[in-house]
Amino acid sequence: MRLATIGSGVIVEQFLDACQKVEGVELIAVYSRTLEKGQNLASKFGVKKVYTDLTEMLKDDAIDTIYVASPNSLHFEQTKQILEAKKNAIVEKPFTSHDRESKILIDLADKNTCYLFEAMSIHDMPNLVVLKEKMKLIEPIKWVELSMAQYSSKFSAFKAGELPNVFNPAYSGGALMDLNIYHLNFILDCFGEPISMRYEPQLHPNGIDTSGLLILDYPNCKVTSVATKDSYGRPSGVFHGEKGMIKFTDGINGLRSFTLCQGRDKEVVNVQTVDNRLVYEVQAFERIISTKNLFEMKERLAFTHKVMVYLTQLRSDSGLEFSADIK
Repeated sequence: MRLATIGSGVIVEQFLDACQKVEGVELIAVYSRTLEKGQNLASKFGVKKVYTDLTEMLKDDAIDTIYVASPNSLHFEQTKQILEAKKNAIVEKPFTSHDRESKILIDLADKNTCYLFEAMSIHDMPNLVVLKEKMKLIEPIKWVELSMAQYSSKFSAFKAGELPNVFNPAYSGGALMDLNIYHLNFILDCFGEPISMRYEPQLHPNGIDTSGLLILDYPNCKVTSVATKDSYGRPSGVFHGEKGMIKFTDGINGLRSFTLCQGRDKEVVNVQTVDNRLVYEVQAFERIISTKNLFEMKERLAFTHKVMVYLTQLRSDSGLEFSADIK
């Protein structure tokens, strides 16, 4: 991959750091709306080119893949431009604001034979592979509890009358799209499609969800998932089974370890060897592109689109509306 990035936030720095640790990835350029931010990012990671004009960056033949980490509502239009320029795209979560947008991008990638991915790191975690095997030891699983409570660094400013992107319906922000999206991906990966699901948000007067409860129903199991950006807490989770339980003591988005408990026996499991969780997804993207594995890419995109369909329906049913919904 000859890579460029869009955005200058913390997640971009984590992604660039991961790229430096993966063989076969070459950092070519960064894009930022402000030259100063772009230069600071580029100098930190030894990137030679800085763009403030996306159209100009798309003309650069040295670049074949672009990572998109702009505000959520910009993902669709920017990725569409990238695919129209016949370059590959890696899109930070959430993939798009609406399932209609995700379908357009997937069709465009297919038309132009481009590689397209959502950067949802949980699916490439080595610990997830082991977890799926350990789950069998405690089955049947009857109840799942997940929690990701993070008092947002932007929430105080939001209460004071400012409107950060993450709390702005125009930018497709909120707790569901920022945090509970991890839990939704994780549960669907582990348990498959539910019988039903619903979302119960805490809605601010401006229409954004500052926190919310996601509930998924399976034939013999119920999943509850809490995500908050307006209160403090500790990321945690438990799989309750008839033959034991599995406890998570860190956020699902990192899945750094888990503990299998059966009676008095406890086993702490962790097969991941690098601290930066994004290394595993970058390795997967590089492998799929370098081996030209379009089949695997399409399988991943089908899962991504299914999640976007669920997210769109959950928002619609709970009264959570974005500007993208009326396009």
